[in-house]
Amino acid sequence: MDQKQNFLGGIVASVLAKKGIEFAVKKGLEAAAKSSHTKMAQSDVPIATEVVVKQVQQEVQSRVEHITDQEPAYSSRNMWGSLVGIITAIDLMQRMWFDGLPNTATDYLTPLGIIIASLTPIYSRYIAKKPLGQ
Repeated sequence: MDQKQNFLGGIVASVLAKKGIEFAVKKGLEAAAKSSHTKMAQSDVPIATEVVVKQVQQEVQSRVEHITDQEPAYSSRNMWGSLVGIITAIDLMQRMWFDGLPNTATDYLTPLGIIIASLTPIYSRYIAKKPLGQ
C-alpha cells in the first residue's frame, strides 16, 4: 500500500470506529432506559450518550496510544523507569568515586551495565517505526 492509501484507510477506520462507538453506546443506553432495573428515562439517553461516548473514545484513544507506543515520551513508564535507573547508577558511581575507599575497575561494571541497560529502551523508543510483533 502506498502512503495515501494508508492515510485514507486510517481516516475511514477512525470514522467507522467513532460511529460504531456512538451506535453501540446509544443502543446500550436505550436498552438500559427500557429496563425496569434502572432509573434512567428515555429522555436521558441523548445526554448520557454524549457523555459516555466521549469517555469511551478517550479510553480507546489512550489504549491505542499505549498499544502502538504512540504516547508522548514523558508519559511512558519505560522512559521513567530508564531515567530512574540511569540516575541511580550515576549516583552509585559518584558515591563509589568519592567515598575515599579504593575501588577497582570491576566495581564500576555493575552501575555501568545499569546505565547501558537503561539507555537501551530510550534509544529504541526513538528509532522504532512500529511496535514489536507487527
